[in-house]
Amino acid sequence: MKRSLIIALLSIMAFPGGIRALDYSRIANIRFDVTHDTNVSKASSPSDQADDTIAALSGSYGRRLQLNEADRVSVTVDFARIEYTEYNGMDNTRAGVSAAWFRKPGLGPRAPWLNVQASAARLGYRYDIWDGAEYTAAISAGKSFNDFFSLSAAHVVRDRTASTNDVYSGNSYTSSIVAGFSFRNGLRLSAGYGLSRGDITAHCIMPRRPSDPTLYEELFDSWAYRRVFKTQIYSLAASYPLGYTTTVFAGMERMEARRAARNYPLELFRMGIAHSME
Repeated sequence: MKRSLIIALLSIMAFPGGIRALDYSRIANIRFDVTHDTNVSKASSPSDQADDTIAALSGSYGRRLQLNEADRVSVTVDFARIEYTEYNGMDNTRAGVSAAWFRKPGLGPRAPWLNVQASAARLGYRYDIWDGAEYTAAISAGKSFNDFFSLSAAHVVRDRTASTNDVYSGNSYTSSIVAGFSFRNGLRLSAGYGLSRGDITAHCIMPRRPSDPTLYEELFDSWAYRRVFKTQIYSLAASYPLGYTTTVFAGMERMEARRAARNYPLELFRMGIAHSME
């Protein structure tokens, strides 16, 4: 999806027309999580793979507008600071805006819902050759079938534009489905599967093909190159509320990116805490 379409969607959501009765509420969220990435270099060969532990602090602030009983729109300003334990050159700050339209045409927790979201963010890295911008558009829908089981599906389009070198640019298309399981004590478990196709910036000691966008990187002491991959994504997650406004969570994702006979495995193990000040 073109960036102009995503920006237009942001504008439409931010300034909806035909609103007679305004019902605003505040959005204020903050989150801290720690993630271990088993292949931060996105390499195929085990000798090229590097792992690291990452700490992230993120937050959003904005407004939610209830249009009617079924529809609401929201606009937020988003911020994130991400730091790596070993590969400090990947430390980055992200700042941007998001807009969303949420529709739930029915009463009660079992009514189906639909969500359309778009965002734009500026990315600034310590190793500034990775600086750039990211644009995202997503549509998701779901339904709770009873007090225990729910199902949702999503499709996400991402476009990344690098400020310096095309090896860090690219786009991707990801479709996913998630099954959720809720318990009376507040515990929620989920299992998901996703399939993605798009550009990945990978690393190797020697360049794969002269036709790939390629650049030598001092941080990993290897060559960075961009290619289109098909990626399968498996996820497990758990969350538990600590009162009405705070939630702790943990989860893992396994990603298997493939190109021809090569496999680029990656596992993420994450835990954290989220707090809402709405």
